[in-house]
Amino acid sequence: MYRSANDYYFEKFGCKVYKLSIDGGFTCPNRDGTLGTDGCIFCSAQGSGEFAEKVNTTVAQQLECAKARVAAKQK
Repeated sequence: MYRSANDYYFEKFGCKVYKLSIDGGFTCPNRDGTLGTDGCIFCSAQGSGEFAEKVNTTVAQQLECAKARVAAKQK
């Protein structure tokens, strides 16, 4: 029986769980030429960080901004 991650987390925590994207400033080996340049199936053409906060802020600041963005969507 297939159980989605959404169902699992809802059962475990009793509410919807969200992933918060942050940008650590890292490159991608599937885009930077280390392993390839075309990317992979997990990212869009813009890369995995397109929904992340800006890298020039601290991780703590990025998490606060991401939490505020998710909270605004719930209203």
